[in-house]
This record gives sequence, structure tokens and C-alpha cells, in this order.
Amino acid sequence: MIKTKEIWIAYLLWFFFGLCGVHKFYLNKTGMGILYLLTLGLFGIGWLVDLFTIPFQVNNYNRKVETFLLNRPGKRVEIHYF
Repeated sequence: MIKTKEIWIAYLLWFFFGLCGVHKFYLNKTGMGILYLLTLGLFGIGWLVDLFTIPFQVNNYNRKVETFLLNRPGKRVEIHYF
């Protein structure tokens, strides 16, 4: 079962561990997470940009998960929002 992500959790991870890219790992963006880890949040600029773009990133992830689940033939769909 694949669960959707929450905006408030992404912001919490961004605030406390954003320079290390933990919020990117949470959103399954491993490459960006490693880049943030090595450059301290793209020298702080990427960390600041994420302040405004996290809701879009989370919604994009959730949309991809829902599309994936709905396009599987013969599978039961369970989407949890919590």
C-alpha cells in the first residue's frame, strides 16, 4: 500500500532538517536529497525556495501516487489521507 504525503510533515522536516535535504527524501526525491545534503540545501537558496514550493511538491507527489494506483489493472485501490 502506498500512502500519500502530508504538507505539514514536509514543512516540519524542511524546518528542522531542510539543509540536509530530509524533506526531499520524504517526497521520494532521492537525488535532490543527496544534492541538498552535499551542498547544505543548495547553499541555503534551495532551502529558502522550498519554503514557497513545498505545497506544490507534495501535491505533485500525491497526484503521481493516485495516478499510479488508478492505472493498475485488477488491483484494489486504497488511498489514505492522514
